[in-house]
Amino acid sequence: MKTAVNSLRDRIKARIDYDLSGDTDLDALVLEAINDVLKLIKQDLLDYGLFADIGASNTLKLVAGRAFTDIRQARIVGDASTFTPVALDAISVTIDGTAYAVLMAGCTTIALVVTAINTVVGSTVASASTDGYLAITSLTTGSTSSVTIASTAGTPVSRLFTDSTERTRTGISDLDEILRITDRTNDKVIGRISFFDFLEKYPDPAGNTSDRPDEFAFFNNRIYSGPSPNTDPTVYIDYLKQINDLSAGDTLPFENKYDPLVLAWAREELATWLDSKDATSISSAKATRLEWEHKLIIGATNNMGQVNQSASRREYEPRIAPRIPE
Repeated sequence: MKTAVNSLRDRIKARIDYDLSGDTDLDALVLEAINDVLKLIKQDLLDYGLFADIGASNTLKLVAGRAFTDIRQARIVGDASTFTPVALDAISVTIDGTAYAVLMAGCTTIALVVTAINTVVGSTVASASTDGYLAITSLTTGSTSSVTIASTAGTPVSRLFTDSTERTRTGISDLDEILRITDRTNDKVIGRISFFDFLEKYPDPAGNTSDRPDEFAFFNNRIYSGPSPNTDPTVYIDYLKQINDLSAGDTLPFENKYDPLVLAWAREELATWLDSKDATSISSAKATRLEWEHKLIIGATNNMGQVNQSASRREYEPRIAPRIPE
């Protein structure tokens, strides 16, 4: 369970004995402290290898015929190259939070479905992929980028997108570092190379294509695929999250087991700011923070079940690992 920011803010104000109702300046100051602390905790978790608490997974549709795909822009692609409408067929296409009702009467081809969607939306969001499938792309990038298609009458969407998991997607806005990209259709890991090596190896993306990429590079929020895909494959991305600034109505990015550390660290920062001459108070707050940091992060790496079972239940067997050659 993750704690609401405003709940944690009120607990911090009570801890520092500045719990003044209606003090918006104090609320803003505490929120700044929380946002600073979350970034420091994220770095701690990274340093000590506790990736599960700062990791995430998502899927991405690569763009056929193009070397790169912007991870921040949502895009969905169907898997039917023909379409036969049934009486009263209708769909709802939601682009970046706005829903549009589209009637399917007369849409006897994918091209006509594309035209119907673009006409209702009033912008070119729909197109036909290189395989002749319906593709719909968001108009924005980032956390507001999203695309969803659903049937509102009949079952036209199931005849355009037989795979229900491909009917909705949002842009990836919190990616900090990619851990792994996998192709689960062909059961393989897509290797990573540097962006400069990619440019040297694939100077002409259009001249080197394949159904599935063998390797990728990541630069400027774009995944560069080598070779360039000539279809629109779905890849799975496991990554470390970027900790973005939160507002009072948000929830913390970490589970509530780290709440004591957020409280202690924010109290230390606020003590330094509000009582800069009170060395005793600042020293006490720092000591508390260091204690919680050790218990919840630094020392936690020795817990059973963490880091490949680095601690053993058997005193006479200090580790669980293959024998070391002598």
